[in-house]
Amino acid sequence: MVEVHVRARAAAPMPPAPARDVVAARLAAGWEDDDFWVAQACLGGRPAQVVGYVRFVRPDDHRVGWLDDLYVLPEASGAGVGTALLDVVKAHLGDGFGLWAFTSNRPARRFYAAQGLVEVEALTAEESPTGQAEVRLAWPPNRGG
Repeated sequence: MVEVHVRARAAAPMPPAPARDVVAARLAAGWEDDDFWVAQACLGGRPAQVVGYVRFVRPDDHRVGWLDDLYVLPEASGAGVGTALLDVVKAHLGDGFGLWAFTSNRPARRFYAAQGLVEVEALTAEESPTGQAEVRLAWPPNRGG
């Protein structure tokens, strides 16, 4: 998952991922509380490998449904991997969920819009804790999902 995360971010119009050990630590920190799903495929005649993953938070007394990560290897992009992973999230968070995307990541924003998510809030770089302009998207049930 770390490799998918780093490579997908490097190929997207967004800030690069933190160092691999930082990504690994963040993923490990969510292992107990978050849901992780991976997609595997055979690429280039090699054995099956992880080509994408999604990490999301189920709602509870303290948290709302939230999509933290959805990343697909660049060479698997366009093959339906992201759609399949997002369908898993929709199935588990049927009451709806949100996510943040970098404003600069137009391909991701187009993907989410095509999947029925709507942009509901925008932050300038100055307002965002990441220092980058971001947009919050939401998936309401019974609206394109």
